[in-house]
Amino acid sequence: MSDAIIALRQVEYEQKSFWRNPVAAIFAFLFPIIFLVVFATIFKDTSARVNGMKVNYDDYYIPALTAFGVIGACFTNIAASISIRRDDGILKRLRGTPLPPWAFMVGVVGSSLMVYPAAGFPEIAKHNGAMLAIVNREATPLDRLADLVLRGSIGEALGAAIAVD
Repeated sequence: MSDAIIALRQVEYEQKSFWRNPVAAIFAFLFPIIFLVVFATIFKDTSARVNGMKVNYDDYYIPALTAFGVIGACFTNIAASISIRRDDGILKRLRGTPLPPWAFMVGVVGSSLMVYPAAGFPEIAKHNGAMLAIVNREATPLDRLADLVLRGSIGEALGAAIAVD
């Protein structure tokens, strides 16, 4: 069996095991949507001034909760699933199977990256008239589209955002 087929089968297995766990699927996809509905309802018709511009709170929450959903489904899923498998002894049992360790990792990472197309949301949102703010220590490819670019850590940016009246 070729390496590509082994990797694809492992990705398929990881996807099946993810979707067979309804709690994981709910927290990865439904939880951010619930947050979005709750916050959009609470802060309906509320705005703040950012750099002299009046910005609706919805313009903050929609991209932030989209990012929360993508990060939760991708990166948090990788760390949590591997840690749980280690604690349950599954990783030791995998070492006794013919599955190469690299194929296991490709399966876990590949399964998580299937959510990656959501990384195109900022461009889609900007194209549809949304405001785009980027907080990063270094330049990003999306800086050219952003209405606001802040260089620094997210902690500094959140501190400044909370101080906005």
